[in-house]
Amino acid sequence: VALFAFEFHRSAYKNDPSSTKMKLHCIHGNLQTKRVWKPLEDRFESRGADISLACEDLHEGHSLGFEQWTEEFCQRAQRDSQGEKTFLLGYSLGGRL
Repeated sequence: VALFAFEFHRSAYKNDPSSTKMKLHCIHGNLQTKRVWKPLEDRFESRGADISLACEDLHEGHSLGFEQWTEEFCQRAQRDSQGEKTFLLGYSLGGRL
């Protein structure tokens, strides 16, 4: 985990010569909404991080079963992340999905 955090931190900032644009897919917990990730997005932006957040909202849209949601999410994440380093961040239920 520490190595991942170091690599993520090192490669996330625009003034880092090894930096490339990154996509971070964020999935909230059961009783939360995608707004829970706004402070993280604001912090990255204020520090000049070259990261785009794709925040899922598990309560929006149609009610999908686990397998169908997973398939659609994986397809969307793959399609939307072309050419970017891509990471997945989940909290509570979002981490289990």
